[in-house]
Amino acid sequence: MDGWKGLHGMCFMAMSMMVVASCMGDGTHGMSPCGVDEWSMVKREGHLFSLNGSPFYVNGFNAYYFMLLGTDASTAPLVGKVLDEAARAGLSVGRTMAFNDGNGSDALQTSPGVYNENAFEALDRAIDEARKRKIRLILNLVNNWNDYGGKQQYVEWGREAGIQNLISNDSFFSHPTIKNYYKNHVKERTCSARPSGFSP
Repeated sequence: MDGWKGLHGMCFMAMSMMVVASCMGDGTHGMSPCGVDEWSMVKREGHLFSLNGSPFYVNGFNAYYFMLLGTDASTAPLVGKVLDEAARAGLSVGRTMAFNDGNGSDALQTSPGVYNENAFEALDRAIDEARKRKIRLILNLVNNWNDYGGKQQYVEWGREAGIQNLISNDSFFSHPTIKNYYKNHVKERTCSARPSGFSP
């Protein structure tokens, strides 16, 4: 991968992440259904993150596996245990996957615009468990690598649909149909599309 493509990929992946709080459809946890969250969002002021007008410093951790654990009843309780440990350690922000593209039994998106509700419910529960502990999450919406589908899976879906001249996985960034697969994924999976979902 040349420097431009690598930079392009990193910028795009960075844009695919968002700090979220749980948006519960029943109005619990101080949230009106897909409305105004009483737990304020972190903002940027100049070169600093800000929360309610004060600097917000990130003490973060990576736990990509929350949704994966949550799809299996035998491992789902581990999500809360990990979050409890993070809260005890004073960690305020976690990073986790909000994607898993492909044909696996725990996949989130099994084909463009087709979703596994069990995986989505697992993601919803992870968001809610984090919110109960006042831990904000960064949700990664696609992977630059092939693990758990990533941009490679989007390009493969394009090939399966008969799109020609998809030379490499970087067609994810340039082919209009492939780009729309991803844009639709983000658009349709926001708070307005789901009784219990995630909100930018």
